[in-house]
Amino acid sequence: MRMGWRLVARRGWAPAAGLVICAYANAHAQPDCKQLIRSRPQPEYVANSRLFALADTITGAYVLERRSQRSELVVTDPQNYPAVRRRLLPLTQGDSASVKALAGALAFLMGGAGGTASSEQGRYAADLYAALPLPFEPAAALLAAPRATGEQRWYAVLALKRYYLDARFPSAALAALCLMSARSTGLAAVMTSPSDGDLLSSGEQDAVGSLMLALGGRADSLHTEVRPSAVLPDSSPLARYLRFYFPHEW
Repeated sequence: MRMGWRLVARRGWAPAAGLVICAYANAHAQPDCKQLIRSRPQPEYVANSRLFALADTITGAYVLERRSQRSELVVTDPQNYPAVRRRLLPLTQGDSASVKALAGALAFLMGGAGGTASSEQGRYAADLYAALPLPFEPAAALLAAPRATGEQRWYAVLALKRYYLDARFPSAALAALCLMSARSTGLAAVMTSPSDGDLLSSGEQDAVGSLMLALGGRADSLHTEVRPSAVLPDSSPLARYLRFYFPHEW
């Protein structure tokens, strides 16, 4: 079930009183969209067909089981699933090559490489990624990949939950927003009087909502703000969309 982010967004996120620090605008030289995309994570994947097949089998079986039971796809703790405890969790406690290979396999599943039901499988792979102690780079690479779909970016945001306070997260988040902004601007150029919401797919709306809430929560915890307004063209459809739905974070 997708999060009801529109309701959350309209309530807004209230920054701490007097909080005017902008980490990217004030503390550092402000990167632009081209720089952010050029410097996006591009990890060297560890090829391991056995681990990919294992992750594919476990996530696919979970989706089919939930369908047969007509139960909620996403569980509170994916590690409660026996196959995860027995077969995937031990891999995260092994050598670094296995950990990287497992992270890469789950990122590929989030990117639609699954063989069972790729969309639902990708969603569960994101929950697994977030629950297991896996590295930042594979999921962040999907988040900021130029050709990723909105739904794939949304999965990547969910997968990176443990990294929202990490110093590397804002750059990947802003790169993703830059790419979605460019896509919405391109669509606006060939459509007749579209609304800004029409220029974002449902997956992009979920990705944007999750990103903005993550950045807002990060600002609340670290007392530093990362504002998309510092990098996105002010006239872009996505910029207008963010100003309307996320005025505090914009």
